[in-house]
Parts: sequence; C-alpha cells; structure tokens
Amino acid sequence: MNTTDYKGYEIEANPDKLRDKEGWAVNFTIWKHHSSSSANKNFPRAEICKTEKEAISKCFEIGKWIIENDFEQIAEL
Repeated sequence: MNTTDYKGYEIEANPDKLRDKEGWAVNFTIWKHHSSSSANKNFPRAEICKTEKEAISKCFEIGKWIIENDFEQIAEL
C-alpha cells in the first residue's frame, strides 16, 4: 500500500491504470484516524501521469496541498 502521514492525516495513493490508453490516473484517499474510528474521503482527479510512480507522487503532492489549503474538503473527517 502506498501511504504517507501528513499533519495528522494519512494519504493513501490509489492510482488507476488506464485501459484505453497508456498512463495512470491520479486517485487518492485522505484518512483521519480517531481513537475509536476512522473517516476517509476519496479524491479522484482527471490528471494523468505516464507512470505509476509519477501518479503516486502526484497523489501525495495534491493530498498535502488539500490538507494545507482546502480545509473545507476534509472538514468532516
């Protein structure tokens, strides 16, 4: 599993291999773990990367940006 912890959240990269053409679609989940439960929100993106490694890196980059700058996206977690 491709995960990274960032400022109390966990970002899980789940890039999707494209079937119709070469490349990987950026897709990730942000998790917030509480003492007795966990909550998550999925973030599919229209961005396409050439390799799985690039897509995973982009997942983490965008996930960190959302945690830093777009609190409304993760407020319910």
